[in-house]
Amino acid sequence: MSGRYEAGGPPAQPPATELVEVALTEPLDRVAVAELGAVLDRVLGLRPARLVIDLAGCGHVDAAGIALLLDAHRRMWSFGGRLVLRSPSPRLRRLFQVARVDQVLYVVPAQPVPGDACGVADPGTVVGSRAESHG
Repeated sequence: MSGRYEAGGPPAQPPATELVEVALTEPLDRVAVAELGAVLDRVLGLRPARLVIDLAGCGHVDAAGIALLLDAHRRMWSFGGRLVLRSPSPRLRRLFQVARVDQVLYVVPAQPVPGDACGVADPGTVVGSRAESHG
């Protein structure tokens, strides 16, 4: 067996869309999970290579919100994509650390890491929990 992990890995199928961004403007709690879940279902149907969820406008995430983010991560991984959580407040970063989801989810600060295109939007951007599409 080679040193690479091969069994159960994501398929090698190319992504249908390079980047989609979703900016949360409300707390991600039990009430908002159903609405955001519907948005994410549509977005994940695009099979983006990268899904960036901007948390700059999100003041709170509860257990249901964390479960939704973990599910989105799992679904992205299943087709070879990557979920990125961008711009969480210090409070949210601490919550992710305590819940240990920072061990699974890719969390970046407000400024993208040099060489990382996560800060670049494209026409597939989705803004707000009301899913206003800009294109």
